[in-house]
Amino acid sequence: MSILVNTQQRSIEVERSSDRTSGTRNISLTQVPSVIFKCIRVSNIHDYNLSILNVLPSADNASSGNQEDDLKTGRCDEYFVFRYLQWKYSDEQIEWVNQQTESGLPFDIRLVHKTTNNETELIEVKTTRSCDQNTFQMSIGEIECLLANPKNYSIYRVYYTDDEKSLTITILSQVKVHLQNKNLVLSMIIMAKPSEK
Repeated sequence: MSILVNTQQRSIEVERSSDRTSGTRNISLTQVPSVIFKCIRVSNIHDYNLSILNVLPSADNASSGNQEDDLKTGRCDEYFVFRYLQWKYSDEQIEWVNQQTESGLPFDIRLVHKTTNNETELIEVKTTRSCDQNTFQMSIGEIECLLANPKNYSIYRVYYTDDEKSLTITILSQVKVHLQNKNLVLSMIIMAKPSEK
């Protein structure tokens, strides 16, 4: 089985709240109250080159079932988020735990805020080549980690197409709290046919 976080019917409302180009994404969920998640539009970042499209597979040509393209996309977007965090939090300690090889940990990046008593944020990067794909898979390890770390586990959802100006990152923070408050929902998909007897 595969567990998915479902964020359907999302709409974007960007407000520039700092010189680091942060915004908000109002994500309305089916039969669930709306909630505001932070959204970063890459096209609004003017003082740093975060381009990744020259190394990513084409969104138009990549099939959703191509595992090689999916792995390359995931790795490139982990690197993209890692570089973004280095730019945004230049005085903090940032570790890309998969930099050398896949670590098997339930998160991709560890951000230690030295300015706030070494508060640690665990970041999982989830990517899509489609601007309207609002579900993504989560492993049991990732779910256990987000439940064990209710205030410091975040998911950075990267949406990109071949148009770099449309690339956005939606930050889902305090996932457990949003699940408890029904601002996010979990869904399951049966991947194999049941055996008939």
